[in-house]
Amino acid sequence: MKKILLTLLIPALLSFSFSPSGTITKPAKGKAVVYFVRTTLIGMLAPFSYFDKDKFIGRFSGPGYIRYECEPGEHIFWGRADNEDFMTANLQADKIYLVEAVVLTYGVRLKVVNVREDEKRANRVLRTIGNKDASITTAEEADKETERLKDAIQEALKKYDEKVAKKRIIERMEKDMFY
Repeated sequence: MKKILLTLLIPALLSFSFSPSGTITKPAKGKAVVYFVRTTLIGMLAPFSYFDKDKFIGRFSGPGYIRYECEPGEHIFWGRADNEDFMTANLQADKIYLVEAVVLTYGVRLKVVNVREDEKRANRVLRTIGNKDASITTAEEADKETERLKDAIQEALKKYDEKVAKKRIIERMEKDMFY
């Protein structure tokens, strides 16, 4: 009888999704939060920088994440390594969104983590958040980097405009893709 119970109980316990929600913090009232997460050791020495249109958010190498609190509404997020990759987003107030920064041989690709459609990606991202401390960039540091990188930011945004003009596919995060 014990063997039968264990045979039934163990698979049931293992079927639950890992969700370390204790490490995910809600936004301030009326704000939205986006977690930019890098999950792999591949290319861990290459730093990725993250931006909200013309504003520097932060930078880190290897597995980790940035928690970015912002105004709800439309955003152009992008990551920079040896390339730039863009994502548009329509964020809802009081919601949390997840973005995975995928390491490619030539740089970074930002991927929306839709927890309702891609449980495997969501679990990988949530595990990383649960196992790492956030990379923190102060507002003062972000402002200094934004100023230092202003020419590179303008060049990257021109590339974004060219992609839009050529109707190239750009990753899109919708309001209902929250965590």
